[in-house]
Amino acid sequence: MQSVSRDRLQAVLAEPAFSERIDALVQARHDEAQAPGWFQQAHPDAPLGCVAYFSMEYMLSEALE
Repeated sequence: MQSVSRDRLQAVLAEPAFSERIDALVQARHDEAQAPGWFQQAHPDAPLGCVAYFSMEYMLSEALE
C-alpha cells in the first residue's frame, strides 16, 4: 500500500467490485474483533474478564548476555 500511487488507489477504489470487497473485509475484521474469544465461549460463566501474557524468554535472553 505504501508504494501505490494515490491516483492508482483512487482508480481501484472507484471500481464497485473492489470497493465492495474492501468493505466486506473491513466488516469481517470488525465482526471478528467483536466476537467472543475461545475462553469466553468455553467458560461463559467465568468471572475472568481479561488475561495478561508474560513471556520469560525476553527477560532471560537479556540476563544471559
